[in-house]
Amino acid sequence: MSGTTAKIDVILEHIRKNILTGIFAPGQRLVEPDLMQDLGASRGPIREAFRILAGEGLVESIPHKGTNVRRISDQEIRDMAQLRTLIEPLGARLAAMNIVEFRNRSRLAELEAVLASNRDDWPSAYQLNQYFHLTIAAISGNKSLEKVVLQLNFPLPVGHVGHRVQQEHSEAANNEHLEIVQAISKGDADAAESAMSRHLLKGYELLFSKTDF
Repeated sequence: MSGTTAKIDVILEHIRKNILTGIFAPGQRLVEPDLMQDLGASRGPIREAFRILAGEGLVESIPHKGTNVRRISDQEIRDMAQLRTLIEPLGARLAAMNIVEFRNRSRLAELEAVLASNRDDWPSAYQLNQYFHLTIAAISGNKSLEKVVLQLNFPLPVGHVGHRVQQEHSEAANNEHLEIVQAISKGDADAAESAMSRHLLKGYELLFSKTDF
């Protein structure tokens, strides 16, 4: 890995984390000189990071105005909710069917250990939620599904829904995550699919009840 690539990776991680945890708010302008100073980076890698993040749907570049954190419409959030509640339960089913593979069982055991540690501090709870959903998608063995889950999980920054919703849901969500992991570990595809479906529906019901969507 070249030094330039490594620098871009660091910049991407910094901006992603700040967007996804609400530090950079929806609509906020990302000021190149400020990022250059904070990260010790030159303008080129910053702009390359903006280009990659725009492709992920996290930022938008407006000619002659700069780059802002992208605002996500209420309808987009509802659309993503519909897709996730259809796709991720299938991912959990496939993960249960594929758990006999040693690498998958090892990854699941690692995930269960992290969940059992009950990391409920903020923003770690959000990062743990991302880790959970993306790991289950990876264990599913379906690369197309994994790619879609990645796209659907990344574009919903906490700043759009508020810290209160995430914090209220984090403890219950962690218990639901463990239930899903245990079903997958047993190879119970029906139970894994059902538990994932209940988990996502409950989460979105809470989200929509606490916001103006």
